[in-house]
Amino acid sequence: MTNEKSSTLASVDLWGSSLRACIEDECGETIELFEGLGPEERTAFAVDAWKIGVRALSAAYREARESQTDMDLMDEEDEVHSPTRLSSLPPTRW
Repeated sequence: MTNEKSSTLASVDLWGSSLRACIEDECGETIELFEGLGPEERTAFAVDAWKIGVRALSAAYREARESQTDMDLMDEEDEVHSPTRLSSLPPTRW
């Protein structure tokens, strides 16, 4: 593995119920990987990478949103109940 700096660019166009994505990746490791594949294998690999990546990121974003919603609800509950809880705690001896 090399520790080279490279850029990856993407553009996405939406057309009704479909989209077109174009990726430009200058990472040497990625280029070497695709160079070792035939044209059909390159296409299949790119499609698999897209599907796996989109599903994984979609699930991660959904989970993050749900966690944030849960935390917001807990914060709201704390705001409602915290004066009661604080007044019921014994005094500290600091």
